[in-house]
Amino acid sequence: MVRSRKLTRRGKALIYLFCTTLLIISAYVSSSLAANINSFFRGVLREETQARIEAPIVEELLKPLSLVILAAMFSLANRKRSVRINWLRSMKVDYAIGYASGLTFGVLESGIAYGTFSGLRAITPFLHALGTGIVGIGIYYMLARGKRGIVELIPLYFSAVLLHSAWNSIGSQAVLAVFGLSTMIIGLIVLPQLLMKLKRKNRNYCQD
Repeated sequence: MVRSRKLTRRGKALIYLFCTTLLIISAYVSSSLAANINSFFRGVLREETQARIEAPIVEELLKPLSLVILAAMFSLANRKRSVRINWLRSMKVDYAIGYASGLTFGVLESGIAYGTFSGLRAITPFLHALGTGIVGIGIYYMLARGKRGIVELIPLYFSAVLLHSAWNSIGSQAVLAVFGLSTMIIGLIVLPQLLMKLKRKNRNYCQD
């Protein structure tokens, strides 16, 4: 039987470096896949249908790629019990990784697909970030509850899809600006504060 051991500082630093590298690579892969899939459906669906339905469904599915990979790898590591890695079993951490993944995706999309960060394109990455952060909370429930977590993951995923669809459906630039700034405040301030309060209330929720 292999005893579990705690990670050293060097081990933690290597894991953080790996996670950061994986996040950037995964965001590039997911943004490239999304661009190709969306391009295909633009030739099949009506423009409004593609923007309001297809793009949100596909992108919210692809954006959390890095978190899905990390969750699978660390779940396997914990199952083998060679190293105990429990920091992913944190709603705040999974939200933060999801948020960072979505933000990176949005930056790459604006820079590569649209070639600009001016105007509303400067706000769009924060919309992507909030949506993926919400999905990250759903992935936390999967890590915490296993298959039972699907009950929370599915509505959270579709909440992100609806948020994205709403953004793509608004025609007024002024309303889009207000909507975008609201997502920035919610994603950077409101939700993190709420998750901190939930963490204090449920400190022992995911303990082994």
